[in-house]
Amino acid sequence: MAQVAVYIDGGHLIDAVRGMGASLDMDMMALARGLAGDDEVAAVHFYYCPFPEHPYPTKHRNEKAVMARFEAQGVHVHACRTQIVGSIFVERGMEAALAAQMIPDAVAGRFDKALLVSRRVDFAAIVDAVRETRKTVEIASVEYETDPGNPLGKACGGYGKIDRARILEVRKGGPKPAF
Repeated sequence: MAQVAVYIDGGHLIDAVRGMGASLDMDMMALARGLAGDDEVAAVHFYYCPFPEHPYPTKHRNEKAVMARFEAQGVHVHACRTQIVGSIFVERGMEAALAAQMIPDAVAGRFDKALLVSRRVDFAAIVDAVRETRKTVEIASVEYETDPGNPLGKACGGYGKIDRARILEVRKGGPKPAF
């Protein structure tokens, strides 16, 4: 049984879960265990760029509560930086934060396999660096009908699809999506 460290691109996963009409009141550790299959989950890291407190105090407060629930489950939550350009939110520092955790974890032998939950092609260089340490990197992501597949697939050793059923399996509360 391999030791797996799970690294979750929170922006990708949050957008997908909300797009499905599902609640973020979910068991993130159960999701990680389900994605790891027969392997043992050594650690789960969740990276996100928070809503700014101003001009969105309620969204900011609610998001902090969700992240606190993930931390209470044993997930390591990493808040990156959100920059507002015009009226658009731009995620900043996500690649650096992930690299600063995943590469040292690989070198220190904290996992046999990394599982990256993302579609962000900018992570490909990090994946390549981890693979140079002779560790396996696999990816999992939510696919969209209009954009199937995952651009990171070429850089990784395996690919898993996160579907609606898997999200509903780990749902703890909130409305059940009608789809």
